[in-house]
Amino acid sequence: MRAIMLFLLVALEALAACPASACIDSTSHPFVNVERFDPFGAGGAVRNFSLSLRGPGGTGQHAYVQLVDHDAQGGAFRIGGELGPYTIVAATGQAVLAQQGDTRPPGMSNLNSPWVAVNPGAHGEMVNFQLQINPDIVPAGVYDKVLDLRVACPSGHGYTYTIVPAVVEIHVAVDNVVKLVGGHNARLDFGDLAIDGPPSKAQELVGLRASGAFNIAVRSEGGVIAGANSGVMMRENAGGLTDADRIPYRVNVQNLPMNGAEAHYRCGGAVGAISIAVQTNPSPGAGKHAGTYRDILHVTLTPDFYGQVVDEGRCKAM
Repeated sequence: MRAIMLFLLVALEALAACPASACIDSTSHPFVNVERFDPFGAGGAVRNFSLSLRGPGGTGQHAYVQLVDHDAQGGAFRIGGELGPYTIVAATGQAVLAQQGDTRPPGMSNLNSPWVAVNPGAHGEMVNFQLQINPDIVPAGVYDKVLDLRVACPSGHGYTYTIVPAVVEIHVAVDNVVKLVGGHNARLDFGDLAIDGPPSKAQELVGLRASGAFNIAVRSEGGVIAGANSGVMMRENAGGLTDADRIPYRVNVQNLPMNGAEAHYRCGGAVGAISIAVQTNPSPGAGKHAGTYRDILHVTLTPDFYGQVVDEGRCKAM
């Protein structure tokens, strides 16, 4: 037992005596900038960058390098609790962004580990990398990331590991984007309108994706033409000149009433669909001419950059 304890003590002393300096250093500190990133665009974003590596005193040595998150967030940008995944690959297509806790050493027995072999020589070596940002739903905003360079220098039958801090800075500005999902046109059919009976109802869900707050504008084409304080369906080929050629209806957007022929709403992000419900008055066909009644309800979605803050997943009338 004493011999084993002595051996461990000697080994620990030898490890502590290893030089702190890396056998490879970076002479460049690239700034990788991604502006106007569309989180819902096909393919995400790709940016190329390079590191200029050299040995101490202009000498060269065979070694291995990888990139690691400086702030230990494991290959993801973080803002407001949300994650936007990314990765770094070498020119060979090999992923070289090490995850936290990945302690696999370099070498032939670990071909899938995120290490790149380098040998700068006396004149240094330029190593190419590529930032790949996956398309995903992330809140609009500015994301910053700093990467360290981890170096594995051969030492005896193993390696000495050293961190060269803050060699790469990444800046990503994610756009505030709102996009419709599926078809852009919907048809709400009331069917036959009762002369004596309950109101006629119809509802449509408009699917969307939003990376931030957005505005909804709703306008009844017939209501605006008629100067009404609600939506209005007009009898075809009659021009809606008389009340007998008009059928008023009410609109609710996300359970919020549309007070008038048009209305505006503001919503927080993470709203997966907009509910548009329409309802006529009771006995909507009473006193109306026979025929087909129509209206066009215009729904416009726009990103909101400067409006009052609304909780995610909720909307409010403006």
